[in-house]
Amino acid sequence: MRTLNSYLKPHNKEIDERFHQLTCYSVRSAASFAGFLEMLADVPGDIVECGIGRSRSLVILCSLLTGMEPSRAIIAYDSFAGFPEPSPQDASFRNPTKGEWSSSPSGKYAYTEDFCRQVLGAAEIPLETLNLTLGRGFFNETLPHNPSSSIALLNIDGDLYQSYKDCLGHLFHKVAPGGVILFDDFQEEDAERVRFPGARLAVREFLGNKEYQNIRQNKYGVYYYQIQR
Repeated sequence: MRTLNSYLKPHNKEIDERFHQLTCYSVRSAASFAGFLEMLADVPGDIVECGIGRSRSLVILCSLLTGMEPSRAIIAYDSFAGFPEPSPQDASFRNPTKGEWSSSPSGKYAYTEDFCRQVLGAAEIPLETLNLTLGRGFFNETLPHNPSSSIALLNIDGDLYQSYKDCLGHLFHKVAPGGVILFDDFQEEDAERVRFPGARLAVREFLGNKEYQNIRQNKYGVYYYQIQR
């Protein structure tokens, strides 16, 4: 099965980096999120995203949730300063470094809260009616203050070992029965070159080997864990 990550391509240089290109990846990603939201129709709670980056998945989630009943709060977190210091567990050919993802590939745009709102606005997301909150800061600083009493969907896109540990440690207990946790940075375990090995390791350590075996993939190859009802 080809996972969504296998469809990723470099951003088309002819398209300004403030905009997203319509690709096989983005279409399948939208279909994947739509499937999860349909699965969660009877699960109460907020939509929480950890790791905004260039706002690609946030545009999709906000679009899908616009006008949807029942209305859900969307809470999205990002350092808006790039990666924190990677851990030894993150060592890979990808070689993540502190401060990465603080700006667009060319450096033209800083990934700030204002940039995120510009991207959402350009996508015609009705920010004035959508119940959206942006949380600025590293996960260990912001997630302890997450206001959710219940989370229906938790999308973890933190890339790094400690970021995943922080997300699970602070938010796992808030995910409602039947709710799902998405792991954006997983690749097949037997993949020859893994970009972010710390992400999978952190999840395995947190869940333990028994529950780790309950991680599933949807038909688009997205890895997720569903809280038992």
